[in-house]
Amino acid sequence: MLFRRLVILFFIFLVSPSFAEDPFIKDGPTHQGGPRLKEGLTARKGLTFGSDKRSADDLSLWDELHVEDDAALEDDISIEDDLVSDTIRMKGLTIHGEYFERFSPGSSINNADSIDKFAFQSYNLNDIISFKNPIYFKSYGNGMLSSISFRGTGASHTAVLWNGINVNQPTIGQSDFSLFPVLAFNNIRIIYGASSSKFGTDAIGGGILLESTADWNKTLSGSIGQYLGSFNNFLTVLNVKGKAGEKVYLNSKFYRRKNKNDFEYTNITKAGQPVEKQQNASIFQYGILQDVYINTSSRSQLAVKGWFNFSNREVQPTMVNEDADETQKDKSLRLIVDYGINSGIGYFELKGSYLWDYMLYNNASEIITRQYIGQLNYENSINDWEFRFGSNFNHIVAEVDNYDDQTAENRTDIYGGLVNNSLNRWQFSLNIRQTFVKGYDAPLSPSAGIRYSIINNSRSLLFLKGQAAINYRVPTLNDRYWVPGGRIDLKPEKSRNLDASLSYEYKSRIKFEAELSTYYYNVDNWILWIPGPTYWIPENVRKVEAYGFDISSSVEVPIGSYLSQLSVNYGYSRSIVRESINEDDIGLNNQLPYTPVHIGGLEYRGLIKNWYGSLSMNYTGLRYVTADNESDLPSYYLLNFRAGKNIKIKRQLLSIDFRINNLLNTSYQNMKFRAMPGRNYMIGINFLFDK
Repeated sequence: MLFRRLVILFFIFLVSPSFAEDPFIKDGPTHQGGPRLKEGLTARKGLTFGSDKRSADDLSLWDELHVEDDAALEDDISIEDDLVSDTIRMKGLTIHGEYFERFSPGSSINNADSIDKFAFQSYNLNDIISFKNPIYFKSYGNGMLSSISFRGTGASHTAVLWNGINVNQPTIGQSDFSLFPVLAFNNIRIIYGASSSKFGTDAIGGGILLESTADWNKTLSGSIGQYLGSFNNFLTVLNVKGKAGEKVYLNSKFYRRKNKNDFEYTNITKAGQPVEKQQNASIFQYGILQDVYINTSSRSQLAVKGWFNFSNREVQPTMVNEDADETQKDKSLRLIVDYGINSGIGYFELKGSYLWDYMLYNNASEIITRQYIGQLNYENSINDWEFRFGSNFNHIVAEVDNYDDQTAENRTDIYGGLVNNSLNRWQFSLNIRQTFVKGYDAPLSPSAGIRYSIINNSRSLLFLKGQAAINYRVPTLNDRYWVPGGRIDLKPEKSRNLDASLSYEYKSRIKFEAELSTYYYNVDNWILWIPGPTYWIPENVRKVEAYGFDISSSVEVPIGSYLSQLSVNYGYSRSIVRESINEDDIGLNNQLPYTPVHIGGLEYRGLIKNWYGSLSMNYTGLRYVTADNESDLPSYYLLNFRAGKNIKIKRQLLSIDFRINNLLNTSYQNMKFRAMPGRNYMIGINFLFDK
């Protein structure tokens, strides 16, 4: 308790206004807004800010809204990043120079663009990811617990990293995406394919990377917004960021949501299927994020990042148990101190993190975890070779009512990566990681990737990518220590993964992009909780085979002052139980429950001057709800509409946004007997300022 208070006091001290005015900082940096890099060294993470000429991907939403004021940028701006601007071009997928992208030429990576992040800032992370990607989320109601199924894998097979730190709950090995508001992050990246060699445990299906960044070109900017929606849904957001002197940059965010969530639904479990109002589903949530960046010298930077989130929810009951009145309270504190320096022998990064998570279920059952994480990384390049290696240490402490005692565990990862760019059209990479956990023999996790440019000219780009990897997942704390049932003799899950993709881009007045990806996963020792003689127990019972393909494409066409874009995505996923230690396993040779074979989406965007609009459709295919595939939930379509206008007031902007969700008033269930809202509305007003 004392340590937690000291950490909080330290965090408050760092973000106090006096910290911005350092009397010892006299001289400005030698490079505008950031340290100057040593000649011959590649710009590294955290040290690539401050250039006088910014690319389209470095531009904030505000920059894009005012691009017509900067003629020098017109040819570099791509407009898909912000369809609410007055510009007349759109941008496609761009890959930035972060280490996981530079060392992953064989992986498919999707970055959420500025317009999507702005459009979804009143929503949670699961909403924006499922909107533009063929990824399924299993939601226990509207705004309730939301877990991911990435390419047919389980909820604990996707790593979620916040500024490079895995924030999955160590007790269950997964994250509740309904607790991650979109507005909390500057960058949202979806990494397709196995990534244990780069991210460690949990990354069998893929990874979700959440980042906060600094824009040293801004003296002061930000936004304040208010959203009003159906079912007494209210959201307030605030973001203020900018430089405090020449060596300090601050970024502050605040959000507060209150939602009664009392929507009407058709209760199909009752005679006559009456229309009822949802009870016991209200949500209250708020959070604050504070980032401080300090250029400690011309070659080094210190970054301190903090995020506190509080959520108090009534747990939405099922249709057959509508009078239940359970509650869940979640609190989390995440702190990172990150120091990077470009020395004479390469780039060093030292990072320390503290993660505290608290959950109180129904005012009776408490779960508290604390993680103390230290990380050291080194990068350098020699001729056409880049290499990176490092180590990560994690001390985990868990206090859970259903454990015999307080549980502590140490995990150590050692990893390295190598990428070669010597050939004109070829790029190769090799990554490797070894995890050490007491009592477990975690497998060595190597991966090899390749990228070949078939066509590469001023208008067209066609390239082929591929990756082969061995991945793993360490059993969760609940798997091992839950009483009754937990087993410390469980084996880590191990998978063998193959991924390949073909991508094409055409850039002219008309822009076109398309990508086809295919994959094959084979997961051994899949852990499953099964009924025992008197209680449920976890077992390494299954071998699961997952395979399928993803398709994404977009085209944009300017017609005079009107700009239109059409985008589509589709995923086909088979996830089959091939072997089981239980001869009577009813799931053998069947699709895993709540894993749709078909999933996809379609969106049309239009822009004319300062008016914009979009119409989108998301499809979720049939899902089996039992292991024997005898019971299922039908497929459904959801149609959504959005329109808005931007009103410029000198250098400021007022943005008014209106949307209709579930336009066709579709009655559907994401999970069996969990009601979901019909047609509903939301209006948002945002004021963006820039100095």
